[in-house]
This record gives sequence, C-alpha cells and structure tokens, in this order.
Amino acid sequence: MTHPALPFAGCEFATFRAADGVTPDQLLAASQRMRQQFLLQQPGFIEHALLQGDDGLWADMVLADSRASAEAICQRFMQHEACLAYLALIAPDSAKLTFWARHDTTSAAAGGDPAR
Repeated sequence: MTHPALPFAGCEFATFRAADGVTPDQLLAASQRMRQQFLLQQPGFIEHALLQGDDGLWADMVLADSRASAEAICQRFMQHEACLAYLALIAPDSAKLTFWARHDTTSAAAGGDPAR
C-alpha cells in the first residue's frame, strides 16, 4: 500500500526522556493538547508525531512548510501554556533539538521549496 507524501520542506526533531514517574499515557495526552491548542494554529504547520523508541527514548517531530516555519513554531512554543505543560513532563537536560530542511524531489514536486 502506498501513501501520498506529505508536502513538507522543514522539520523540528527532538529526542528526550520522560521525567521520573511520567507515563506514556500522560505524554500522549499532553502531546494531543499541545497539538490542538497550539500547533494547529501555527502558520506553516503540517503535522506532528510523538514517537517512542527503545530504552525510554522518545522523539517529537513537527513537520512544516519550511525549515524557517519549523524554527518559528519552536520559538513561539515557549510562550504557550499547553506547550509548557508538555515540557514539564520531559526529564531535565534530556532533550536534544534539531531542525532539518528537506532536500529530496518529493518535497519539491509537492510544492515545497527545500531551500526555505
């Protein structure tokens, strides 16, 4: 089964560990609140995913129409109550945040400009 590619050209990708005593259900609920109350209102936002890896590692990914949009969303993140509640569930000093620009032909064909 094939799925159409999302037309994104930028990404915020962060890995982290949950704070002591925080359950996966708590992270998921806070992530969903953040999406509904903050991300869906942000210019350039396309998609969000919360990913669970091995050994307690989590990843948070925001897809945007450009890397600049992903960075701008992240800058506004620290000013929103739902985002701060999500951050409170993350172990201190465990987050590693990176930004990415998409450079494959799929994003250009979908209307994204990987240079943005």
